[in-house]
Amino acid sequence: MRAAFVLRVAFAPPARLLAGILVCMLVSIPGLHCGAARGAEIITMPLSDADSAVILLTGEIEISDGERFRQATARYPKAAVILGSLGGNLFAALEIGTQIRMRNYATAVLGGSVCTSACAIAWLGGTRRFIATGAMIGFHAAYTGHGDQAKESGQANAVLGAYLTTLGLPFQAVAFITKAPPDGISWLTPAIADREGIDVSSPDVLDKAPSRTQLEPLLKALLEPAKPAPPLSPPSSASSPAIRYVVDGLALGDKVRFDSAEHSTYRCGPSEKFPDFIWCHRKQQGSVNGKDILTSNSILHDRAGVAWYINRYMEPAFFGPGHMMQEIDRLSAVFGHRPRLCWMPERNQHPQLPQVSGDNDSRQRRIEELERQNAETRLQLDNPLVQIFDPDSSAHASVEIAARNREIQKLRQQSGGGPGMKAVIAVWGEVALQQLSDAEVAAVAERRDFNGLLVSYLGDLEQSAKAGAPLYRLAGGAGFVWAASSDADGTGVLRFLASDTGRFSRNP
Repeated sequence: MRAAFVLRVAFAPPARLLAGILVCMLVSIPGLHCGAARGAEIITMPLSDADSAVILLTGEIEISDGERFRQATARYPKAAVILGSLGGNLFAALEIGTQIRMRNYATAVLGGSVCTSACAIAWLGGTRRFIATGAMIGFHAAYTGHGDQAKESGQANAVLGAYLTTLGLPFQAVAFITKAPPDGISWLTPAIADREGIDVSSPDVLDKAPSRTQLEPLLKALLEPAKPAPPLSPPSSASSPAIRYVVDGLALGDKVRFDSAEHSTYRCGPSEKFPDFIWCHRKQQGSVNGKDILTSNSILHDRAGVAWYINRYMEPAFFGPGHMMQEIDRLSAVFGHRPRLCWMPERNQHPQLPQVSGDNDSRQRRIEELERQNAETRLQLDNPLVQIFDPDSSAHASVEIAARNREIQKLRQQSGGGPGMKAVIAVWGEVALQQLSDAEVAAVAERRDFNGLLVSYLGDLEQSAKAGAPLYRLAGGAGFVWAASSDADGTGVLRFLASDTGRFSRNP
């Protein structure tokens, strides 16, 4: 059954729904390009400088609209996306939202317009999000089926949760976005957005439908905040990326927004490895769709605040069949070219890999015991009396479960990833991977110092080294790296980063 993500609540949308405000008003303006009648209406309105545009997206979002959106917007380095829709297909919305985020586009919903369900998921992709007074933005959990047969989909919600965390949203925001059932909705206001940690702005220019003479100022008002801050010195043509590599809304070569609420969660100090650079890091523990997840972020920026390394790590991450390649395909569509893929060798195909010492049977027994303890802890938390008489137990249990999950992951890594383990590193742009020598891998395994910033298949560098999995050092110019692993149950780790080591490396 195809996963659906369509609003199923009975209410009358406002008369000034965006499809009636702008589409009819703009169809006669020269330079507009409209999508096909099937699926969402996608209209591009170029600005006078030709490389900027406003994208209007209205109507029900269909499965093919992700590709149609990519084709319609491919020529515009800068854009703002104005949305108005009651929803549609989840996976198309995820693809649209991912493209919006990777291209550093802004998103907006005008006053009196409705953007719910899949539309709201795509709107979240904006690196700057605008919500007008009177705009209606609503969320609910992903589901399959229609009408009385609609049921929440655990698999679709897992994919949705992963998307939301990759946008840099805090766990309380993810919980808010996915808490409403298929026949309900959680409405977002600027006050609720502030409470849940969702960055939004509410400029007055969006509060009413613009006239034709107001369109150009409106579009410029939306695009102006999305223009990146210039770097300290102009990058050379050899290392300047034609495509913007973005992680959590921060693009490689842009200045860190020190005054943002997002940056206040980081701890920063002088880098030990790279003189004259600042290293910022944070860790967050939370739960998404009942899954306890640890995320960590790192930024390396120069004294002027320009970021040359931006990293995000998630443990555990959850993948369904084919999800790895689907994500790689989606990123390839954003970047406009295929990546260089490095798959982790299998031991039976590469006997030269060192065998892992120790008793794998005892590791498996320990994993089973930890999983049993996690199941018991979750069962206790399901008892409503626990919530009444011991309200602090939930937070304490979450910490315990997360600690066990980390131990489980390390035990699997020590076993070489476990049966059915798949792992891949995908590389776009000019970034290069230099494989470490045996002596360097041994230094990592023994927690001795090593040069540069490293990438592994299995996430934890020390455990990867002990498991005999290859390790790589980041080198080369500007680019994007996506590394993921998954065992037979679909559980693994995910790391993605943007890096330009030519800007900070002292040990090429």
